[in-house]
Amino acid sequence: MTPKKAGGDVNYDLNTGQLILAGLGGVSMSSNVKPRYNNFAPRAGVAYQVTDKTVIRAGLGRSYFMNGFDAAFNHLDSSYPIAQAQVIPQSNAYVPIFPINAGPPEPTPPIFPASGHLTPPPHDFAKAFPFERKTPSIDSWNFSIERQIAKDFSLTVAYVGNKGNNLDYSLYNVDAATPGPADTIESRRPYDQKFGFSGQIYVNCTCDNSNYNGLQVEGVKRFTNGYSVHSAFTWAKALDHEIGDRGPQSINPYDIGASYGVSYLNQAVVWTTTHSFQVPYGKGQRFGANANAVTQTLLGGWTFDGVTTLQSGLALSPTDSNGTSLNADWGQRPNRVSGVSLYFMAESCSIRHSTMLPVGHCSPRDHAWPSVLQRGLVIRQSVWLQDASRRGGH
Repeated sequence: MTPKKAGGDVNYDLNTGQLILAGLGGVSMSSNVKPRYNNFAPRAGVAYQVTDKTVIRAGLGRSYFMNGFDAAFNHLDSSYPIAQAQVIPQSNAYVPIFPINAGPPEPTPPIFPASGHLTPPPHDFAKAFPFERKTPSIDSWNFSIERQIAKDFSLTVAYVGNKGNNLDYSLYNVDAATPGPADTIESRRPYDQKFGFSGQIYVNCTCDNSNYNGLQVEGVKRFTNGYSVHSAFTWAKALDHEIGDRGPQSINPYDIGASYGVSYLNQAVVWTTTHSFQVPYGKGQRFGANANAVTQTLLGGWTFDGVTTLQSGLALSPTDSNGTSLNADWGQRPNRVSGVSLYFMAESCSIRHSTMLPVGHCSPRDHAWPSVLQRGLVIRQSVWLQDASRRGGH
């Protein structure tokens, strides 16, 4: 994405420590992020009828996509000098920050130099897109066998998989202090040492990936003899690098791979069954076709529709968000406690408050919420209405 006018986007140059403003000086309108013109998205599919009642299908393909929110539209236009925060320090707790009737003092106007290069305020925050930025894509594939069991019932068994490539949900602070003594935290922030910038630098890179593999079984009984059933069962596993730091496990920016594990969106088992049953009474039905109008109205036209869903709980990760346990700028991962059920999270994991110990081994998303059973039933009636204008003699 490019801004509407020059200076509408700002990128932090990780090589020089400078802010670069889109369209000013020698900076491109894409804030020096190189466009890509070589995205290739092939797709292929095949279907083969083995017998009159058996069909095999398979397919694969690649799709490219652009994520919304901070991954595309917000990241480069939500930091200084385009967006800035005014911080007014208070000398002590008994002196007002400013008189209410006067309002806050005027903030320092932002600077948009013609060169397109600007030194960031030392204690602010910055956002960066790497100049080499790949387009996120997903490779998908499937293989299925469908068999007609009866004239109105079929069964399908399928393997479905996909792999996410170059996902750009990552949003982590590359200026985070590594674990160490409490009195040296500033010296452990790399960009503070290199450029004198002690603020947070949030990088949105295309450096994540994911994968999904699932077994799907589907049985379909078409609507005949007054009822139908559609039942679908999925047994699957989704893995990722906790895309976007939006999962429950805080990210160590120097070891993103440590957060690879079961996705917090993963549901190992999902079983959904829908059904519809029509009471066989009334006009055109097996019973009561010749009953009087009142009886048909009361007893006929009733349909019972239902949905039942059984699904396993979403994965989750217990963490200690307090960075002081490591004297670092990210949270701690606890240790597993042997012999305690994962459902009792307060007892199954323990936090170590020491910078001399490694990050805990309570793996990302190795806990899960309890399974859920949901049922729904709808009862409805269809009533035949006779048009009086079609009656003879009136």
